[in-house]
Amino acid sequence: MNRSPYDVLGVRRAATQEEIKKAFRRLARTYHPDLNPNDPLAERRFREVHRAYEILGDVERRRQYDRFGASAFRPGYVGGSARGVRDVVNEFMEAFVRQEMPRRKRGEDLRYYLSITLEEAGHGTYKTIRVNRTEECDQCRGTGASDKDGKVPCPTCEGLGEVRPRRGVFNFRRPCVSCKGTGYKIVSPCRKCGGTGRFRHEDLIRVRIPPGVETGQRLKVRGRGNGGYQEGEPGDLFVVVHVKDHPVFRRQGTELLCDVRVSFYDAALGAEIEVPTIDGPARINLPPGVQSGKLFRLKGRGMPEVGGKRMRGDLHVRIVVETPTDLTDEQRHILEAFKRSAGAQNG
Repeated sequence: MNRSPYDVLGVRRAATQEEIKKAFRRLARTYHPDLNPNDPLAERRFREVHRAYEILGDVERRRQYDRFGASAFRPGYVGGSARGVRDVVNEFMEAFVRQEMPRRKRGEDLRYYLSITLEEAGHGTYKTIRVNRTEECDQCRGTGASDKDGKVPCPTCEGLGEVRPRRGVFNFRRPCVSCKGTGYKIVSPCRKCGGTGRFRHEDLIRVRIPPGVETGQRLKVRGRGNGGYQEGEPGDLFVVVHVKDHPVFRRQGTELLCDVRVSFYDAALGAEIEVPTIDGPARINLPPGVQSGKLFRLKGRGMPEVGGKRMRGDLHVRIVVETPTDLTDEQRHILEAFKRSAGAQNG
């Protein structure tokens, strides 16, 4: 080192250890290679500052320098103090870089509860939903400050974003409570976000609902959660589906069940009747004498299997025979005659 380490750090020979430490921090911020890419001069200055602090940052090594000069640190010198100081410097720089470089962080995932009809679940559909999301403020780029002079280093942690415990000189393990780990305080907040670095807005998001979806299923919409921090990637949106109860159909997985009421006459004589399906009306033939509770299966007219090979379950139609309650005199006489005739045949 050609220059005195005191000259490199810009401090007096009578400077206290705290003054030396502050000078090193200031110069390290100025010349760190990660903050000065492709700048050989800054890299050389940083190495020079680093070497100077290895000497003056340790009380014993500083005393040796003050007594013997640079010759006390000829090449090949090894000592416990030297190794200890290098560890301290490296630990400091790791914490410093973590604070100064962008702290990319993924945005939070969001959840949205969506109700759909059974028909929509059966056929699949698209839904446009409104979701409140937060994004990094594009005016202040997430800093919360109005401009580069709108923030100052946090006085508690001196801009590091972390503070040391009581024991030890540098032990950056605890986030600074005052600045919440950012390393700075806002003195002139951004007008757009009010100093938060984030802004909330409502997004219209089109969501594909696959056929066969069931209540409780989560649909993932990638990248539509909250925006990331410091250019980090956004979170995801999870749409939790609720399929509404249907007034006609009951669902059991891919199978559907419905009740169809038929008249006493159609049940006795047989008939072609219309039955509901999620695809629209269909017709089935009732044989004469069909009993209440009889099940008819319509193959492939149930619900599709979600994520399957477009296979569909069946629709099960249960017949409910209605007994007439408001007979006319003529109808009563006919039924009584039918009853006598049936009794004679059975007898």
